[in-house]
Amino acid sequence: DWHQHPDHVIYCIEPGTVRIFDKGADSVDVTLKVGEAAFLPACTHAVTNVGKTDVRLAQVELKELAPAKPAGTEKK
Repeated sequence: DWHQHPDHVIYCIEPGTVRIFDKGADSVDVTLKVGEAAFLPACTHAVTNVGKTDVRLAQVELKELAPAKPAGTEKK
């Protein structure tokens, strides 16, 4: 299924090979190894497991921070 992510980081928990389909680009097969981490920019994509093992990833999506409040204006 096609889905979207903001900028995000992935960490491989269980290894395997996936095929990534990016909007407007050719698909690419990626073999992930345990302990590998990668930063990925915001994207719309679909991912299919093309290997013989289950692949498990931890993913952290990076969100925009709210503007900081001026010093002295926080509640006590």
